[in-house]
Amino acid sequence: MKSKVKLYGFLLFIILLSLNLIQYFWLDGTSHHFRRDRRDQSITPVDTNVSVDACAKIHQGYLGKNNSDIYYVDYYDLETCFKTFKFNATQANKTINTIKGILENFYPFLDQDKEPPQPGFTFQSIDIISKLEELLNTQYSTDFQFITDLTSLLFQPKDGHLFFFSNCYNQIFTFDQGLSLYSIIKPDGKQTIKIFNDVIDSSLIDCEVVTIDSRPAMEVLTEFANDKTFSSKDLGVRFNSLLSSLSLENNNIRVSSLTQQFTKRRILPEKPSISYGLTCNGSSSTIERSWKIISNFYDNFTDSNSYWNSFCAATTTPSLLDPFNDFGDYSKTYDNMISKAQMVFNGTSSRFYMQNQTGIALISTFESTVNDQEQMKQILQGFNKLNEMGAKKIVFDLTDNGGGFISVAEFVNILLFPDTNPSFPSDAKVTDLSKLAIQTATTGQISGSIFETQQYASFSTLQVFNTSQDFIGNNVYTRGNTQVSYTNKFIRIGYREIFRQILGNNPPKYPWTSKDMIILTNGICGSSCAMIAQHLAELQGVATIAVGGFAETPLSFASFAGGQAFNSYVLFGSLIEIGLLDNPLSPQPFDIFVTLAFPILEIYSVKNDQEVLEFTYRKADHRLFYDEKSIRDPSLLWEQASSLLN
Repeated sequence: MKSKVKLYGFLLFIILLSLNLIQYFWLDGTSHHFRRDRRDQSITPVDTNVSVDACAKIHQGYLGKNNSDIYYVDYYDLETCFKTFKFNATQANKTINTIKGILENFYPFLDQDKEPPQPGFTFQSIDIISKLEELLNTQYSTDFQFITDLTSLLFQPKDGHLFFFSNCYNQIFTFDQGLSLYSIIKPDGKQTIKIFNDVIDSSLIDCEVVTIDSRPAMEVLTEFANDKTFSSKDLGVRFNSLLSSLSLENNNIRVSSLTQQFTKRRILPEKPSISYGLTCNGSSSTIERSWKIISNFYDNFTDSNSYWNSFCAATTTPSLLDPFNDFGDYSKTYDNMISKAQMVFNGTSSRFYMQNQTGIALISTFESTVNDQEQMKQILQGFNKLNEMGAKKIVFDLTDNGGGFISVAEFVNILLFPDTNPSFPSDAKVTDLSKLAIQTATTGQISGSIFETQQYASFSTLQVFNTSQDFIGNNVYTRGNTQVSYTNKFIRIGYREIFRQILGNNPPKYPWTSKDMIILTNGICGSSCAMIAQHLAELQGVATIAVGGFAETPLSFASFAGGQAFNSYVLFGSLIEIGLLDNPLSPQPFDIFVTLAFPILEIYSVKNDQEVLEFTYRKADHRLFYDEKSIRDPSLLWEQASSLLN
């Protein structure tokens, strides 16, 4: 990959399927065409025994609406449309084999996923390869059920970098309840759920949600967070992802697109509606909300055959869809709710505020519409402005930051602590295929390839590896009772020259020490964001605060530190680039329009070089909880965070 390769977390995602999260990972400015177009109607697996074509019914319903109306799809019509496509055992076997080939050769956590979690984490250990093989022994009638089970299986490691999605079933339609939720702790210590916003009935805002489908609301949400989400190994963080919280997106304070995962989804819900038992101003009531199902792609299909060929069959030209503008309240902003801070610098994906003598660095995501160097320059300007205005303390608000450029994360680390190594040590899995890829790319001096070793230096010596064998090394670790080989630990070196260019010969010297700083997150601080939070906390002793989660339960301040995010499209393009896609060792591209995202590198603690951060539980030093005001005004949380530095 080029030096500007993106490290996404949630973000990094291609799609956080049922979680309402979608992101993509691509080679910068590069398009790889690695398979022939298989959109031939002769292979469309439509069940011809179905009396009514439900996909055609959806299209006809769209044509019959008034031009000014939004067309909402009937739940049962869509369910029937999805189930129109018959299970194809041969195709399923190819899909499983491709996933196995990718994970066995490149997924660094494949064996460690078999180990039980550290105390504080909540997930089940899993032998992914064995579970994939079990799927092939399951009797399926529809492709939809097979893909649904496959997607669910790959959620189980609770790794925000690892997920599988189908364009066919997870990209074309969105499912929205028209309301969003949040959680507070009452004065008596009881945790309750309330309505954050309701675009259908605003009178319900701030009503307490007592039950969901006749069960205690907290019980339902906890179960959903445990079973249906995967953004963190910490259940409390996954719980936060179901609810509303504010972040900086598209240069405005909005409800984060990484949250609301219970009421806004991308996977077909199990039933057409949800009931909510409410208490409002002392009165009790029950509302029933049907899923509002919409699509931007009604014109791209007319029946089941065309639906399959447009959205499900393998394609050489995968389209990138924007999932976030499909939900009704995404345009609502909360900038005018900031009551106790003054904005002093406004960057593309960062804002800086002054609150009395405390500087606030609101860095919502490092992935934005500008390149990494422009983001670095904006962050530098922001901290310079805080320094000019006499900030005595710094609150980093990294809430709902799903990751972005590794280079920007390391820039923040070295900007604030210039005498530190801003990187964490990384390594990669060594298999026959990955070893061949490393040797081929390095010998051929293919500088754009992630496998070429001249872009890396030894973490311990900071010297560039002379040969591919120096990079590969001879390291064997026991993971999940299995002996696994990994490369020598390394860092990427290309960023250092960029840092020097931006900081110049006289880099700023800020007056703040680690005791003057504190990190505020809701645990949804993943990928490169985790690299900042973990680096400042571990190496500099910067204090951390986690917001939300469960009462009386510690909460992580960062998630899915993982390593560099990758996906199947980029992998196959990289293997083509070095001439190995046709090698017998290489997995082959999918026969259907699906994508597998996975981390290709892992990172370690600096202080304990055997501690893989993805599997390391680190709770925040302090806890805060939202209330009816702070859920809509982050400056109230900043004020509380600042007080902890006194």
